[in-house]
Parts: sequence; C-alpha cells; structure tokens
Amino acid sequence: MEYVEQGSTGGIPVVFLHGVTDSWRSFERVLPPARVWQAAFAGFFDTPDFSGDLASVSAPSLIMWGDKDAYAPREHQDRLAALIPGARLIVYEGAGHGFHWEDSAQFAKDLLVFLATVSPRSAPARSDGSQRVKAIV
Repeated sequence: MEYVEQGSTGGIPVVFLHGVTDSWRSFERVLPPARVWQAAFAGFFDTPDFSGDLASVSAPSLIMWGDKDAYAPREHQDRLAALIPGARLIVYEGAGHGFHWEDSAQFAKDLLVFLATVSPRSAPARSDGSQRVKAIV
C-alpha cells in the first residue's frame, strides 16, 4: 500500500486506509513463502509478446493510469494507446497504481463519461449476429 505509506490519501479517510494496511499486515503472517509467489508470477514474466494482436481489438478501450504508478510505466500506457485502435488514455497526475481508490469520485466520473460515449452497437457481435453487452453495476 505504497500510497498509504507516502501519505497520499486522495480523499479516502486515513482511518480506513490504516485499517486496510493493518488487515494486510495480519494477512502477511499467513502468506506463502517467496518461492511460491515467484513460481506463481513466473507465468506473467514468461508471457509471449501479444502486442501484435492489439491492432485487432475492436471493443472501445479506455486506459486509465496514475503517473506515480510504480508498477506500470508511462511508455507501456502510450504503447497500448497507440496499438489499440481508438483507445483513450487518461493520466491521473499525482496518482499511483491504486488511483481508483485515491480519487474514486474522479475515477467513477471519467469511467461514466467514457461509458456514455460507447454505444451497444460498438460491442463485438456474436457468431449468431446478436450483440453481447454486459450489465454495469
């Protein structure tokens, strides 16, 4: 919980964040050893480059990223936005990897604006010709 330790709460009550981090610290006591996590994540690191397939994405795509994200660098977001046709990129200045928690109101507002611009007709058609649209709750 990097943003908690750095003191950036982005509108989330500090009491809540301390409760989350306290719960996580309790959970850490029962976490598997590092070798288990390394084995679990090995698949992520061995994933083949699928960037050539991104040009075939036909679904409306919104990339939301915090410029203080320590896990996903800006150049990756720019590459995604360039490779996915019509993709939109929103950069949250001062936000980290958990920007949807740091400023949940702004995140929700931006997501709703994006969804309002996406018509059900832009959803890929099924093989039977019908459209598949998931409900948003």
